[in-house]
Amino acid sequence: MGWAGRVQEAERRLEEGELDDAIDRFEAVLREDDLESAGVDQEIDIRRSLARLHKTEDDHPKARAALDAALSRLRSHPGASRAEALVLVDIASLQREGGDNTAAQGTLSRALATPDPLDDEVLAALHVERGIVHKDLGRLSDARGDLEEGLRLAERARLTGLAGHARTGLGLLAVLLNDLKAAERHYRAARRAYRSIPDADNESIIWHNLGVLYDKQDRPADALRCYRKALEMDAALDSGVGVAENLSAMASLLQALGRAADARALHLRDLELYTGAEHKRGAVTALVNLAIVARQAGEPVEDHLREALRLAEEVGNPRDVADVRFVWGDCHLVDGRMTDAFAQYLEAERVQSGLRAMLSEQDALSYFDESRGDEVLDRLVRRSADAGDTRRALMCAEAAKGRELIRRLAGSAATDGTDGQLRAADPELALFTADEGAWYEQVTALLQHHGSEGRPCHLVEFHLAENTAVVFVLTAHDAEPSAAPVSIDRALIRDVTRQWSRDGTVRGERREEWLQLTAPPLEPLVDRIPPGERIVLVPHDALHRVPLHAVPLQGTPLGIRNPVTYAPSIRAGTHPAARAQYRRLPGDRHLGPLR
Repeated sequence: MGWAGRVQEAERRLEEGELDDAIDRFEAVLREDDLESAGVDQEIDIRRSLARLHKTEDDHPKARAALDAALSRLRSHPGASRAEALVLVDIASLQREGGDNTAAQGTLSRALATPDPLDDEVLAALHVERGIVHKDLGRLSDARGDLEEGLRLAERARLTGLAGHARTGLGLLAVLLNDLKAAERHYRAARRAYRSIPDADNESIIWHNLGVLYDKQDRPADALRCYRKALEMDAALDSGVGVAENLSAMASLLQALGRAADARALHLRDLELYTGAEHKRGAVTALVNLAIVARQAGEPVEDHLREALRLAEEVGNPRDVADVRFVWGDCHLVDGRMTDAFAQYLEAERVQSGLRAMLSEQDALSYFDESRGDEVLDRLVRRSADAGDTRRALMCAEAAKGRELIRRLAGSAATDGTDGQLRAADPELALFTADEGAWYEQVTALLQHHGSEGRPCHLVEFHLAENTAVVFVLTAHDAEPSAAPVSIDRALIRDVTRQWSRDGTVRGERREEWLQLTAPPLEPLVDRIPPGERIVLVPHDALHRVPLHAVPLQGTPLGIRNPVTYAPSIRAGTHPAARAQYRRLPGDRHLGPLR
């Protein structure tokens, strides 16, 4: 039997699920003397197949050895650019899964630098792998471009598996950008592609990802069904990492149901499997979950989180680093260590700010709509207010809206050459590290400027979190702002305001619902601001779409009771260019009647 027959026999064993036997037969083919007659492309295909099998068995060192041997063989064939590029893509995938995204980027750049033209298959593989690397590094806008180009090339070349990989990456990206409908659409398309090949290894990944998606949508029964299906497939494939990922997800569901002991046992097993496979991102997840279980049991968490942070920083994914910091802050908070909690939340926000700088404008708005970054700032606002540090709470509320505003001002300033310094600093972090006293003096000076005829001007700033709004009221002579928590339903406010017509009016059946939703945030103004005195309203989140001046306050619309001005941010008013625009705002703005 020649080399071709032996390869067919190895592939037949592989189809029967005999992975170890298939590996032995491929290795035997590579030792045969007559392999020279096969040609270098066929030899490289065999070595790549061998690497994929070792990877399936979570033996990354052997997989890398097979690919390194392929590169070594190609050195004597300088014209084999296509084969070399494909091997480099495989190496980058191993590097990424091992947590070394920086090395993966370098490997893919090397593949793209080949002097010879590359066909659609190679280019599709390069773009898809680079898209996933960019996603893992937090470069979500770059990831979208690569994955969409990879999908286009794969579909043009009718490469079903590669199209499935691109769809999988786009699904993961859509989850990060809070577009769950698009994520499910991409996942289902990927699952159809993998079934048609068939490719059980990647189909199991899709089942797992669907479970995560349903978990996010509070559909635990559907999530558990998907996790079990994925676990069954991964166990049949003998994939340790796949088994670990599904056990981890199921453990988190058990944890939410209060079964802490069962969850801890599964997370310990996850950590063992991830560590054995040298899967750093998985190990980070397992360590964080173990810390959460330990925190709930009143046990020390420092060792778990310190190791998780070390691994997360090695991987280089900013989302993982921010998640570790966020959980660490929560743990300090439970222990009553507010200063330590604030320090960890601040570090989480620093990481999130760095991530934001890598996104396009639209992707930043999508990603930070309801992201962990919002959770960090929400926590800082509420906890600072609860601790009586209302000045710090107000600065944190400003940070929650400041960056997007300053970016827009910077964009408009770039067209007329004014105030170019708006682009020089990150306004969120600038607030966290600013001189608190000097910042507060700027704000009170601004309010003094807008007072008139001996009557004070009051600043009212809102900060919306999931179930609570914090309403800040500040007057120029106040030593500290007041901060009043109010119960709200942010999701419902968002839903109602998104359905309004373009002229801002509220019609028909939703009028009473609108009043019930929007009246509570204004109630703290009754005892703090007398009628007739000027108010500057600084909305947040969905309140930017609410005509707050039309909301009744003790039976009288706020805009009739008090002269009302709107401002997008305090931060805007403290910049010279922004103050000029701020002064031009009319004293009363009527955005549309209630009908």
